[in-house]
Amino acid sequence: MDTDESGTIDLDELRKLLESLDIQFSDDEVCALFSKLDEDGSGSIDREEFSVWFEGAFGSALEDSSRVFSTIVERRTVHAFEEGSAVPDAILRKAVTAATAAPNHRMTEPWRFTSLGPNAVAQVAALNAKDVEKEDARVAKEARWKAVPGWVVVTCGKEAEGVVVGEGAKRRFLEDYAATCCAIQNFQLVMWAEGVGVKWTTGDVTRSPEFLEICGIDGDMEEVVGCLWYGYAKGGLEAMSDVPRKKALRDVLRYVE
Repeated sequence: MDTDESGTIDLDELRKLLESLDIQFSDDEVCALFSKLDEDGSGSIDREEFSVWFEGAFGSALEDSSRVFSTIVERRTVHAFEEGSAVPDAILRKAVTAATAAPNHRMTEPWRFTSLGPNAVAQVAALNAKDVEKEDARVAKEARWKAVPGWVVVTCGKEAEGVVVGEGAKRRFLEDYAATCCAIQNFQLVMWAEGVGVKWTTGDVTRSPEFLEICGIDGDMEEVVGCLWYGYAKGGLEAMSDVPRKKALRDVLRYVE
């Protein structure tokens, strides 16, 4: 770090030090950092001044990295929600914004998000329960669905601009479907970080013509990837139990030389 053994760090040494740490700064940024760290205006930085900045800047980065990792590995499917506790629309919009940042080949952005209000939810709940023979069981099933605080139906476009027919179209759809699944995961992670639980459902009812009609979805143009239930978890997210993985890392990670 102190290549000339002067006991301090000059501008050129700071530049080389940042390069050795693979920190990409322009010349102007290096100069600005040097001026900031040279608090006494001596024209050099002592080791303590640099250490305080480095530990603060990279300690914060490591903390952020740890928080992201924890959100990913701790997220769980939430099955039971607090009734009557609506999630603010601002959180929904934030989650959808993050969802649309998912990777997608050729920037097709194939996803669409349909938020269902009380009337649509009531119709879907009734549709889902209509084949239950016993009235009390049918009423109970319908009530359970109607009690879910938030509903978003996520679809993937079936036709992308410029797609060739045949095998090319099939491949593009598979790519778009995969991208939409990535978008749903982004949605779930942001919701979890905001203290909101999500359940990703793919029941038969979501593929019925009646469901599509209720949601205003053209089945010829869009494929339902999932119906997302969301809300505040009963007992809070911290009460969610760990789900043991069926496979260890060695079972899913393969190295080929």
